Amino acid sequence: MAVSSMARALKATTPRPGQIRTGTVSTVTATTLDVVVGGTSITAAYLDSYAPVVGDLVVVGNQDASWVVLGKQ
Repeated sequence: MAVSSMARALKATTPRPGQIRTGTVSTVTATTLDVVVGGTSITAAYLDSYAPVVGDLVVVGNQDASWVVLGKQ
């Protein structure tokens, strides 16, 4: 296998690293929150230890397309 082919194959199977961002809670439901992150609204799960309130500045983490609120900043 050529080096360039191997590099493409590895890139296709290597997971993208997660991100940690901050955002503002805009909507609260029983199981998820809408959070504005960098001007874009995302839906995220949140930890049981956090009692969300609209307007909270929160720390969110993601992996692939899944987001979770880690807590209030």
